[in-house]
Amino acid sequence: MRQRTDELYAGILTMRSRPFKEFWSDMPRAWPLTISSVQEDTLLRAMGLSKHERNELEGLTHKQSTTADAAADPILSLAYCPPKETGKLQFLTTTKLLRSYPLGLRFSGANMDPRPCWLAGAHLVA
Repeated sequence: MRQRTDELYAGILTMRSRPFKEFWSDMPRAWPLTISSVQEDTLLRAMGLSKHERNELEGLTHKQSTTADAAADPILSLAYCPPKETGKLQFLTTTKLLRSYPLGLRFSGANMDPRPCWLAGAHLVA
């Protein structure tokens, strides 16, 4: 009886890593918990953002604006008016775990902003 209980707990509590390409598929999962890891830039691209918008959110370029309104902040504009792809990501993260990690071009040591990843539904942001 103890062995059967241990197998049950192992099946429920064990996570299986899946590639981000398989995150989009609707195939039935062999494991109850699956997690996909995705790079920050790839996640922002999957959210339907342009290269310029991704660079602003990643801190690689700064928006030239003299006003302090909400439209000047790329995070706020993403939160208030997200692309439709963002909704699909949010729906998929209701049943699958998603982990985001920083862009490899972060040589300055600055941490990535977790808010865009959280808006996409990512559960873990490294």
